[in-house]
Amino acid sequence: MPPVVGKGRAAGAHRRSGPWRARRRRGWTDREESSNHRGRESGRAGRRARTLPGCGEPGFRPGPHGRGAGDPGGGALRADLAGALGAARRAGGGAVAGARVQSLLQPRLRGLPAGNAGVSGGAVPRAGRRRGAAPGSCGGGGLVRIERLWYPGQKGGAARALSLALAPLSLLYRAGLRLRGGVRSDASVRCPVISVGNLTVGGNGKTPLVLELCRLALARSLRPAVVSRGYGRRGSEVRVVHRPGGPAPDWREAGDEPAFLARRCPELPIVVGRDRVAAARRAWDEFSPDVIVCDDGFQHRALGRDLDILAWNARRGAGNGRLLPAGPLREPLSAAQRAGLIVFVHAAGRDAEELRKNAGLPAGIPAVGCDLVPDGFVAAGAGDRLLANPGPGRWLGVCGIADPDGFGASLRQAGVEVAGLVAFRDHHPFSARDLARIERRRADTGAAGVITTEKDLARLEGRRGMLPPAPPWFALRLAVRWSAGAEREVFRRILERVEARRLRTQ
Repeated sequence: MPPVVGKGRAAGAHRRSGPWRARRRRGWTDREESSNHRGRESGRAGRRARTLPGCGEPGFRPGPHGRGAGDPGGGALRADLAGALGAARRAGGGAVAGARVQSLLQPRLRGLPAGNAGVSGGAVPRAGRRRGAAPGSCGGGGLVRIERLWYPGQKGGAARALSLALAPLSLLYRAGLRLRGGVRSDASVRCPVISVGNLTVGGNGKTPLVLELCRLALARSLRPAVVSRGYGRRGSEVRVVHRPGGPAPDWREAGDEPAFLARRCPELPIVVGRDRVAAARRAWDEFSPDVIVCDDGFQHRALGRDLDILAWNARRGAGNGRLLPAGPLREPLSAAQRAGLIVFVHAAGRDAEELRKNAGLPAGIPAVGCDLVPDGFVAAGAGDRLLANPGPGRWLGVCGIADPDGFGASLRQAGVEVAGLVAFRDHHPFSARDLARIERRRADTGAAGVITTEKDLARLEGRRGMLPPAPPWFALRLAVRWSAGAEREVFRRILERVEARRLRTQ
């Protein structure tokens, strides 16, 4: 049996390891906002609730099954990552295993692999064993368990032991990055390419930023097109998933982010594909855009670009500053030197240069700030009509994004009285069973209805008949609010690249 990091029993040896594990396979994690003081006994579970200070307002609690198998923080090393480490030893170097680790963890860390991957001694469920998420996170599954190591405030012997266990994998990951960086081709297309990406895993506001850049271009009579990987969709081939004025695509065919972009910006042509070069060329051939915006393109360097925009979450930062999987970094901080512009999301009015210094990012890179602010609510099944509020009463928050803490904070900023927050892993494909569980949680908390994110609503509405007619479901709409002068600076840099490319091609 492989060793288990930290104290506690072997994987699968816990008394709840049978039916309890089966209930955890769908990425389910829930939190309730307590109406009482901290630490009050949970009526359902009969045990003292653990306050989660990282979830914004005091009172967020884990679900009734707050402890998983073994000691808190314990868990076996992922079988696929352990296999990559073994491959390095057999190959006598880090290049082969580094590439494999990179493929497992890039471009998004999704917790455990598809299916019921496991280790001897008990299957490891896809979403991890812990129902109560760690301090500083509101998500579920393997990702949350690893995130405990990434951000400040996570202490304990088990966490330190797991960090040491993941350090060799970070070295292999670094080797894979070097190998990948040495073979980039910088293939070009016949129009300017603006890449929007990040250095850390998820939660950087990249998708709203892509939408905002397209809005800026359209407002100034430029014709943008978006190229995206299309995470979570069926297949990987290059495909046009949205044409200007056409219906919004099914997220299962396009991915949830392209589906969201198509709903919010019907004038936008969108092409998806694992091969970004082929997707960009398809976009040019079919739509002849003035500029192509490449979503999540910072690490995909095969496609040449005229401007690299780096989105950075000023609230979360780089965590412990380590590479995946020991930390949240997809690349070292020095990689930010490739950026032509840094956009600090959640800047909260702070000076961009001060934020750059605090983040430890290289000097000399132009930087601006912005915030994601509530802009209204969209009712499920009601099109794009924007409402000022969802109505009276308490509401249950549900999300499947990388930064659920931020979603909870946005709900409170919008004036919503939050009855609880149910968080799934990023890009979670909701099922009928998930909705039944959400409805039970809503009934337990007495919430008037459910509020989710627009990306999650795109996944839910894409499955006909999944959402019940009652109780009501809403999505919180967020808008980009630029710091003083930032919008003008962002568009100036885009326009410079567009004009420079036009001069080169004349």
